[in-house]
Amino acid sequence: MKRYYPGQAVHPGFYLNTRTAEIVPVGPQGGSLGGPEGTWYMRVPAALMLLLAPALGALYVVFLPLAGFAMLFRFAGGKATAGARAAAHGLSALTMPGLRLGAAFFHRRRGRKGAGRPPEGPAGGPPAA
Repeated sequence: MKRYYPGQAVHPGFYLNTRTAEIVPVGPQGGSLGGPEGTWYMRVPAALMLLLAPALGALYVVFLPLAGFAMLFRFAGGKATAGARAAAHGLSALTMPGLRLGAAFFHRRRGRKGAGRPPEGPAGGPPAA
């Protein structure tokens, strides 16, 4: 497999840019290949191009709508996930009504009768089990 580089004079035909997968046609008089430094081209035979062109066109026609639907479903899924996460966060406060996060810090009362006992439950009775 012979490599062709940008700026090199080439014969007429089709050349595949290996970096961008772009097929570059060169006219009947020949010419030079363009492109940035570090890229290289492969010559694609005309008979292979006759088979490749319809296949690549069909891939483009099939892939483009699928890519659009994939982006739509990813966007909708992200929004649904964010909404479900926000709803779960809001509902978590309702599922733990007896939780008192500050009670562990404020449970000792210095100088009062009953210091050292944990605070009573929410209704004033014994702590909930």
